[in-house]
Amino acid sequence: MRFSIAAVFALAAGTYAADGWANSCGGQKIQGGSLIANCINSSGLTNQSQLPLNACLVNRSGSLQCGLGGKAMDTCNNCKVTGATITCDCLVGGTGKRTTSSVDSNRCIGNRNGSLWC
Repeated sequence: MRFSIAAVFALAAGTYAADGWANSCGGQKIQGGSLIANCINSSGLTNQSQLPLNACLVNRSGSLQCGLGGKAMDTCNNCKVTGATITCDCLVGGTGKRTTSSVDSNRCIGNRNGSLWC
């Protein structure tokens, strides 16, 4: 796993959320409604971190968005992560129809000393 020198120095402050988590974490996947990634901490070591996406994302009528405690995984499924982009199939209101929606999770998820947080 490779990280930029700038990312390592930025982590020395402890919290690295200004640019999101993707610049300081790797090996990301979504499993069981949680984002799992290996994130570097202030010592430069990697730590596997897990964050339930219900804590950070909301489904607004089929649109996946940042939102604390939004419980998006209650109405979205088949989620995948590519870089920092999380894409899911989400229910559109009470229609029973699903639409594919994506969100840049760097806007709402960060790396705090090797742990994912929102």
